[in-house]
Amino acid sequence: MILKKLLSLYKFDVKDDQLNEFAAYCFETYVGWFGPQQGPQWPYEIVFGPSNMCLRNCILRRYEIVIMKSYETNKQKFASIAHEMYHCVTKNRSSLIRFLWVDEMMAFVTSQRILRQRGYHDYADLRLKVAIESPDCMDILALKKAKARKTMFQIIYPDGFAAGVNTLGAELEKLVGWEAMTRLIQCISWKEWLYALSADVRPPVCQLLALSEQELG
Repeated sequence: MILKKLLSLYKFDVKDDQLNEFAAYCFETYVGWFGPQQGPQWPYEIVFGPSNMCLRNCILRRYEIVIMKSYETNKQKFASIAHEMYHCVTKNRSSLIRFLWVDEMMAFVTSQRILRQRGYHDYADLRLKVAIESPDCMDILALKKAKARKTMFQIIYPDGFAAGVNTLGAELEKLVGWEAMTRLIQCISWKEWLYALSADVRPPVCQLLALSEQELG
């Protein structure tokens, strides 16, 4: 009975050509940007559920890109697929995205880039505007301390966390450019990542990210 109720929250085997084509585009593009998956080379499936997540189903040996079934527009669904597919491709890496705030920041800027590539400029602008205007937007010091709480149905972030990483990601990309952003996926340390930046960009980047001597050591 409990299992049946649990499964009723999800809709599997989504037959939507637009969503599946968009997901395939995201996957292929991300592998090109970030390299192949480091975890199991399993297929993925789009699933409608109570919240947005990327799950690894070890029983069925697949990744499940879960997007909220309450979404009414394709723009919302595309943005969520773009975000969760980032996690699908970049899972199990020991680079700078091992830090929660860096990982979620990259998920946002990556999904923004995909949306713009597909012509959804207005929606990408709206997402960033909502983050910038959020009254509880976290600053960088709070972002570094933030922790996520996982439940059976969702991952819960502190208030202001999403707005904080989204705003920060946009500011950082404006400073360093997209190519430098993608290297966050490969670099192990901040020192390694900063080394490839031009000398004039490093100081404002260190200030924006509040990088301490310990983090740069």
